[in-house]
Amino acid sequence: MLWRLWIISALLETQLFFNIGHIFSITLSIPRILSSFVAVCLIAAILYRHPKNTVRSLSVKPLLWPAIYGTVLTIVVSCVLVVRGNDTLQSSPGMTIHNIDLLSTRVLIETMTPFFQVCYFVLLPSRLLNTRRKLEHFFRFASVVIVLNLLFGLADYILQFSMGYDLIPRSVSDKIDVGLRFHAFFGEPRDAVVFLLSIPFFIIVKRAFDRQQQLFISQTQFSLLIVLGMLTQSTTYLIALLIFAGVLVAYRLRRLTLKNLVKLAFVVTLLLAIVVFLASLSPRIQEYATSLSTIVNIDPEYDPRKVNPLLFAQYSNVYPLITVYNELLGNNIIGPIFGHGLGSAGNINVWMADGVFSNPNSQIVRLIYEYGLIGSIIFCLSYKNYVKNAASLMNIDKKGRTAINQSYLLMFSAFLAHRSITLMVMLGMLGAVATLLYRERNDSYRTNN
Repeated sequence: MLWRLWIISALLETQLFFNIGHIFSITLSIPRILSSFVAVCLIAAILYRHPKNTVRSLSVKPLLWPAIYGTVLTIVVSCVLVVRGNDTLQSSPGMTIHNIDLLSTRVLIETMTPFFQVCYFVLLPSRLLNTRRKLEHFFRFASVVIVLNLLFGLADYILQFSMGYDLIPRSVSDKIDVGLRFHAFFGEPRDAVVFLLSIPFFIIVKRAFDRQQQLFISQTQFSLLIVLGMLTQSTTYLIALLIFAGVLVAYRLRRLTLKNLVKLAFVVTLLLAIVVFLASLSPRIQEYATSLSTIVNIDPEYDPRKVNPLLFAQYSNVYPLITVYNELLGNNIIGPIFGHGLGSAGNINVWMADGVFSNPNSQIVRLIYEYGLIGSIIFCLSYKNYVKNAASLMNIDKKGRTAINQSYLLMFSAFLAHRSITLMVMLGMLGAVATLLYRERNDSYRTNN
C-alpha cells in the first residue's frame, strides 16, 4: 500500500497544478499531503516493527555531503551573526517582528529540506520498490503521467493559439492563465522545461530496466522534446541548454579524440543554434536580455524596484548575484568562496520584497550564494558520483553508461537552471533500478554456481 502511495506522491510532486494553497508561506499540495502520510506511516513502522522485505540499497551518502556542508555552514554563519549582534534584518524596509520569526523558521526548513528530499525521494524507492513488479508499476504510472502531460499540454497550447481559451491554469488554487506557452500540469513553463529535459534520462533508465540493448532515445523523441521546449518560451530552457553545452564540454574533455571532438563540436553548435533561434523568436526573452544589460554596474545602494517590471518579477534570481558581485568588488571573498548558508538567498531577497521571504527559482543562483564556490563543487561532484555508482551496478556496457551519464547531465543542467524535485524523483528511480538489477545479477550468479 505505502509503495503505491509513494509512487503517486513522488510523481505528482512534479505537477504544480495540484497546489491547493499556502500555510505560513509554505506551499500546500495534494502530493505533499500524501508524502507526509507516507513518511508518518514509515516512521511508525520503524518504531513498532522492522519493515518487511527491505534490501540493501544503493548508498545515498554522496547526496548527503552537500546537505551536511550546507547545514554546518548555516550553523557557523548563524553563530557569527549572533556574536556580532547583527541587526541587518531588523533595519531593512518592511520588516516586522513576525517577519523575523518567519525568516528563522524558513531557515530551519531550508536546512531540513535537503535531508528530507534525499531520504524520501532517493533512499525510499530502493527499499519500497524492491521487486520487479513494483518497479513495473512505477514505470507504467510514470509513462501515463508523461503521456497525459504531453497530450493535454499540446491541447492547451492549441486552444490558446486558436481560441484564446485556457484549458489548464497554473494551479488549482490560483487558476492563473499562463498564456500561449506549453506548461501542461507542471504549473509554470520553467517547471515543464525541467521535466521535459528529464524524459531522456527516464527513457534510458527504463530501457536498462527492461534489459534492452539500445538505450539512446530516437531522433524523433529528441526532436519532439526540442520543439516542446521551444513552445514553453522559457528563459530556463535557454539557460539549461547553455549549461548543458558547458558541462558536456567539460565531461568530454577527459577522453578527447578527433572523432569525439567533431561530435562534440556538432552537438555544442546545435545547442547554441537552438538557443539563438529561440531567442530570436521570443520577444519576451529579448526583453529579458535588454533588461539585464541595465544592471551591469550595480551600486550597493541600488534600489532593485526601479528595474524593468519584467526583470523585477525574476529579481529573486538576480539580487543574490548582485550581492555576490558587490562583495567581490569590495574584496570580500569569504562569502563567494564558502557561501552564506542555507536559506540566506531567500533572506537577502527580503530587501527587495518588502519583508517577504523569496527563494530564487534558479538552483545555480542558490548554489553560488548559499553554498559558495567550495560548496557548489561538492554539490555537483556528489550528485555525479551517485549516478556513476548507480550505473556501475546496472551491468550495462560502456555505451549504456555513457547514455545514462549524458542524459543525467542534461537533466542536471535543467535542474541548475530551475530548482525542481524532478531531479530527486529521477535519481530515486535510478537507485531502485540499479539496486534491483544488481541483486538479480547476484542471484543469477549464485544459482549458476
